[in-house]
Amino acid sequence: MNVAKSNDCTITMDRNQKERLHHGSLSFPCASYEATFTNDEGDDIPWHWHDELELIFIEEGVLTLQTPSFHFTLTKGDGIFIHSGILHYAVAAPFCSMNSLLFHTDLICSEKDQIFYQKYLKPLITASNSEALLISEPSYAPFRNSSYLTKNYLQIRNDFQSAYHHLSNYEHAPNATFGVEFAIRNHLSTICIFLSKAATEESLNSSTISTIDTYRFKKMVKFIEEQYQKQIYLKDIAASANISSRECLRCFHKITKTSPIQYLLNYRLSRASLLLSSEPFKTVTEIAYSCGFKSSSYFTKMFRLHFLVSPTEYKKT
Repeated sequence: MNVAKSNDCTITMDRNQKERLHHGSLSFPCASYEATFTNDEGDDIPWHWHDELELIFIEEGVLTLQTPSFHFTLTKGDGIFIHSGILHYAVAAPFCSMNSLLFHTDLICSEKDQIFYQKYLKPLITASNSEALLISEPSYAPFRNSSYLTKNYLQIRNDFQSAYHHLSNYEHAPNATFGVEFAIRNHLSTICIFLSKAATEESLNSSTISTIDTYRFKKMVKFIEEQYQKQIYLKDIAASANISSRECLRCFHKITKTSPIQYLLNYRLSRASLLLSSEPFKTVTEIAYSCGFKSSSYFTKMFRLHFLVSPTEYKKT
């Protein structure tokens, strides 16, 4: 991932796939990001979630984004809203430049008994289909949840751009413009009104992956990331969520379009690549065994297939 502007966009996660970074500050919980991605190995946005709401608009290229329930192909001009607490993954196809805003609902209203929360934020937070909502231009509206948002695309896009512009400047010089915090919150509040109405109108027609699938997936991913250094098998991954191996396969394929064993392999390779870069004095064999591979030869074979270079060559780059 090549970060072009604003805050560092690198994602680090805890054992539950939750992003460690809190966006913005406690007193003003929002942040803006500008990033460029390619479809090169390792240059994707891994499965993760965060407490903040997220808004993304594509500036150039194509981004493929997944949540447990939906699969989106976003092109230039498209926007998407991702709810707090929702697992999501994205990769460029083959290139993407995007702007994003992340903000906590407390920025809009922190008091649960106020009308702003009860009338607007609560319906958005509790709507069954607000996992992710597409915000596309009127001529590009293939996704049914986007109908209301499409009608109001220009207003949403303008509010996003204004909030993004103000917030980017604010992050560099927070005291430069008196009252800028109100301007940012006002633009984000207006967007939340549109999102709340869209989520409410479409909730009865929504067909999403069940909450239990998402819960199971989080538990199994947590198990993989805690136990990847050991020899673990499909039955072990399934047992971590108290389900059968067949149900484990179904759940992983439905959410990630891959198998749990392939997910495990990819995770091990990802961890190995970090060790090759950060611990150059360790041998390839030491790194292979520390990441759960049975032999250095198998590790080298899989690493080359995944990264198109050998572990030794990777260490030199």
